[in-house]
Amino acid sequence: MITNDNGGIIDDTIITNLPNYINVVFNAGCKHKDLEHIRKLKDEKWKNKDITIDYIEDRSLVALQGPKANKALQTLVPSNLSNLNFMEAVLLNIPHINEQVLVSRCGYTGKLE
Repeated sequence: MITNDNGGIIDDTIITNLPNYINVVFNAGCKHKDLEHIRKLKDEKWKNKDITIDYIEDRSLVALQGPKANKALQTLVPSNLSNLNFMEAVLLNIPHINEQVLVSRCGYTGKLE
């Protein structure tokens, strides 16, 4: 959750703690408001911290959902996804698109088979 100073919810989001950075996925309809809030925190509350905010516009979120999502994605990647637990993420290379992607298991649409 992204919260205000009183603990009220501004937005829900997906935050992933990766080895060299924190990845935040904003809801598309709220991304500008959320980014403005985070930048304000950086300028005011975190001004003495070594924080860099990189906003990347040319990425998309693809949600592969349902009980067979893991099996479907497994056909595209060489890494074993069977050990990826709920709310875990991993950076993977997908050979067919020659790109590194962040894969997270965070959906709510049914348990895996």
